[in-house]
Amino acid sequence: MGVPSVTASSSSCTFHSYQASLNATPVLLFQGRGNLYGFLVEDNSGDDIFVQVFDAASAGDVTVGTTVPAFTFRVKAEQAFGKDVNDSPYKFFSKGCVVAVTTLRGNAISPAVAATGQFWFVNRQP
Repeated sequence: MGVPSVTASSSSCTFHSYQASLNATPVLLFQGRGNLYGFLVEDNSGDDIFVQVFDAASAGDVTVGTTVPAFTFRVKAEQAFGKDVNDSPYKFFSKGCVVAVTTLRGNAISPAVAATGQFWFVNRQP
């Protein structure tokens, strides 16, 4: 279960951070249009992991291992990987943002130990 928290808001958007333990079970970061601004994911498993990020309206819309992710990145064994994606084409989501962590790129197997993730995003209202 993640820990969402609102850090600031205005009439058209809300800034959030979301912290969660991550495995192959999809986790919804936000629903609807939004921008992912950055993340930090720590691998606790002893093996490389792959974070799959999906443009989807709900966790139920994602079948890990079958649904094609918007992008995937690797976190090396026992390391953390963080990135500011503010200037990346990968930051825009039209349906919502769902994440899952697996042992290989594109598979559906959870790592032996869940990863720890922190994500920063803006959820835009229509």
